[in-house]
Amino acid sequence: FHYRWRCLHYRYFIFFYVASEYLGEISSNSEGEVFWIDEKDIFNYELSLDLDRILKVMEDDDISALRYYKENNEWKSVLE
Repeated sequence: FHYRWRCLHYRYFIFFYVASEYLGEISSNSEGEVFWIDEKDIFNYELSLDLDRILKVMEDDDISALRYYKENNEWKSVLE
């Protein structure tokens, strides 16, 4: 979907939530296996595009968004 959005100029928002507790079970689906990992191990896995930057949005109180824009026919992103 991410690349489709880039090609067709869709605009979408993703909301992130941080919780200290959870209830229920996670489950895998047709998009792939879902499982818990230790935060310190996250970069040992293949991540989705820009997940490292998305984590900065979640962890840094001074950053509230990751915005994509096109410059000279090339996609770029900025943390805001």
